[in-house]
Amino acid sequence: MNTFGPLKQGEPILPDVFKLAVSEAFNQIIITDPDGIIIYANPSILRLTGYPPEEVVGHTPATWGKQMPAEFYRNFWQRIRGKGKPFRGEVTNRRKDGSIYKAILTVTPICDANKLLIGYIGVEEQTG
Repeated sequence: MNTFGPLKQGEPILPDVFKLAVSEAFNQIIITDPDGIIIYANPSILRLTGYPPEEVVGHTPATWGKQMPAEFYRNFWQRIRGKGKPFRGEVTNRRKDGSIYKAILTVTPICDANKLLIGYIGVEEQTG
């Protein structure tokens, strides 16, 4: 088990601390490749969607999504892929047990030092 001293302003955040912070976050956090295939999901995905991380890795967020109109998805992909801009909005999703929930979703493109798209990070928080 890794142990760290208190974090201090102005000091770099170690990669292990960053990984721990993402893993322990209350909000669902996923990272996808440029095609939207999930390569990482933090444990909070289970609480929100009913799917454990190992069941969603290798799939797309459509596993619990696909509840919005087609126009929503066209606009969503145009914004994050076409324009390279973050998206933030309310979505309706379906849990593994079939129940519906609403959430605020933020998806941000991840670009490398050459400004090439390498993936997306999505953060979801249930509303209500």
